[in-house]
Amino acid sequence: MSGHKYLVLNRTIGAALMLAGALVAGAAQADTASYSQWQGWVNSNGNGPELDKLSNMYTGAQDGALFNSYAAFTIPAGSYGSVTLKLNPMSFGDMGPVQIGLYDVSTPIDGFLNTVKFGAGVYNDLGSGHQYATATLGDDAVSVTFNAAGLADVNAAAGSGKLFFIGFTNLTLDANGLGTDAFAGVYINGLDRSRPPMEMDLGPALPVPEPSAWATLLAGLTLIGAMALRRRQA
Repeated sequence: MSGHKYLVLNRTIGAALMLAGALVAGAAQADTASYSQWQGWVNSNGNGPELDKLSNMYTGAQDGALFNSYAAFTIPAGSYGSVTLKLNPMSFGDMGPVQIGLYDVSTPIDGFLNTVKFGAGVYNDLGSGHQYATATLGDDAVSVTFNAAGLADVNAAAGSGKLFFIGFTNLTLDANGLGTDAFAGVYINGLDRSRPPMEMDLGPALPVPEPSAWATLLAGLTLIGAMALRRRQA
């Protein structure tokens, strides 16, 4: 093989290895952690906790009312490939584990801050719209991964400096038609009035090579395979 052909071969293999290395490095990057700045509940009467920035997140039914809850995060600038919430729930009542739905929230931030009378519209908003995920919650820690709609909304909010709200509703109560007569639910982030923040882990988005880059990678891998075959035959 001429020196020129060796040079082309080495360059092709080198480019392929560099591209493969970049993909591996991207996959190895650590997640970015964000923590809830606000969290709490709103019941079907439109009431919420008293100006408690990190209240508990009761989601269910009690005292003749249904309860939805929310958590709000600041999303750092970046491009993310996955979103995972870490929940530490505690069940309430005799129902046991319940299914919770996670939804987008369209209510402006002013609808949540500095008030105890949120209004029924805010309660409804927390359990409707784009569904990001579902989770069965009892008394064990659970990690919940967002679907494509949730990931897209998080990336749209990244770096905006605005709070990103997530709504939680009790799908088990809704499905069984128990309504306000039930006395069961789940504290999504644990019991007590003041709770630690909820953790959101944001996984990095892997680089997406251009078609020409994929062609280089394929050519390099093909040549590596051909060289290995020739050595075996020799």
